[in-house]
Amino acid sequence: MILSDKDIKEYINRGKIKISPAPDLEKQLGPCSLDLRLGNSFKVFKQSRYPYVDLKRPFNVDDIMEDIVIAPDSPFILQPGEFILAVTMEDVFIDNDLMGRLDGRSSLGRLGVVVHSTAARFDPGWNGKPVMELGNLGVMPVVLYSGMRICALTFETLSSPCEKTYQAKKDAKYAVQETAVASKISEEFKTKETQRSEQVNLENWPEVEGRFYVGNKNSSVAVCTNATVEGIILDMEKVAICGKCVTENIGIEKIIQNVVANPNIRFLILCGKPSKGHFVEQAFMSLKQNGVDKDKNIIGAVGNMPQLKGLDFEIIERFRAQIEPINLNGETDSSVVMMAVENCLMKNKEPYKGEKINLDKVEEVEAKGPFDWKEDPNGFFVVYLRPAQKKIIVEHLQNGKTTQKVIGDSALDICYKIGQMQMVGDFEQTVEHAMYLGRELQKAELCLKNQISYEQDGDVALSQQEPTVEKEKVPGAPLFKKIIQEPQPILERIEAKKDLYGWHD
Repeated sequence: MILSDKDIKEYINRGKIKISPAPDLEKQLGPCSLDLRLGNSFKVFKQSRYPYVDLKRPFNVDDIMEDIVIAPDSPFILQPGEFILAVTMEDVFIDNDLMGRLDGRSSLGRLGVVVHSTAARFDPGWNGKPVMELGNLGVMPVVLYSGMRICALTFETLSSPCEKTYQAKKDAKYAVQETAVASKISEEFKTKETQRSEQVNLENWPEVEGRFYVGNKNSSVAVCTNATVEGIILDMEKVAICGKCVTENIGIEKIIQNVVANPNIRFLILCGKPSKGHFVEQAFMSLKQNGVDKDKNIIGAVGNMPQLKGLDFEIIERFRAQIEPINLNGETDSSVVMMAVENCLMKNKEPYKGEKINLDKVEEVEAKGPFDWKEDPNGFFVVYLRPAQKKIIVEHLQNGKTTQKVIGDSALDICYKIGQMQMVGDFEQTVEHAMYLGRELQKAELCLKNQISYEQDGDVALSQQEPTVEKEKVPGAPLFKKIIQEPQPILERIEAKKDLYGWHD
């Protein structure tokens, strides 16, 4: 039975219908309905990064819609063909033996304005601002104003009070909404496995360190860029993790461990420049196809020592079952790689169904000084540079006198010579003294090559010769540096460092 104007007033007085702010019944109450006014909060569609909306895959509402709030009594222009979400000024509560129906006003309908597309019913127990799905089917823009009467709400009695109100439902998506809430329909497609994966704690993922950057941990795509460190710019909202790998043993082991620790990842895109003397992409493809032998050698891999000695067979087989590799070896074009990412996402693979893999935790020991430093009975070393000759000089002193000088081009050469001559004393801190000398020599080499002043036991003042830089944030990628002003020697060094570790052919 539909409530009349008399019944509506009675139900409001009894608190079975609550309207806030209180309506002006002289203007808003009809024979069997109550007019509601247009609020000032809207959600409108915008150009998004999504080529379509896939109801099975959760999407970021902020990527496809934006909020607009206007001042009271201000206009909002609804363009022809436009579809928006809007709310009423009033909050509405309906008791558990009533339901409500929302209808558009005839005067607006005659201009082509549709107030609701499908969602006209308000269940028993509703509490919140009604959301309208406004559309303009006409050929002219229509100016709407916050505060104008926009729709009418009718109320019907149930045969008996409902057992569970809308607000009491666990899956009540729009309970107590105060603004225009976008569609949450993708939540209905969550399978038990999807819900299980959401319960996997990814707070500390990735669990193994490496040279990578992390994006959307719920994405099904990981990207390996081989020896390419920078230049492949990806939308990290669509990629779980992206990083380099230059060896077909330890490098692959790190990737495998991080992948199996995240069941959401189902694809591994292999791209970027291959590393010199290594065949990471070919090792991954061979691993997927052939697995490993009893000694954990990747069957069919042709690289240098393609062995996974550090992994259990269980982890290796889990990776093979979980991942589909996508071979783009050598590709550095970001748009091509992103196209592969999109193609993977379109396959809508659910998280892997196997049990969670627990990786062995390696004990972390905090290194913190100072400690009791003992003098070397053999003497001590003084390190300095001869920049004009591009040489590193190490003097060995004993009892205040120089006993030996070692001259070299690099830290490696000098370390080898000092070790060969056994110049570090044989005592309880031999290792610590040798490690100290190695640190200082490497620092001296860095200063020599970069024309920076060197001081033993001092910090390297990189800012003396380094360029002034401005950090630019590339969407979905780490900070890159934009060079503002460079001395010519620095430019030459940067050019030489494009292949910093000599991995590229």
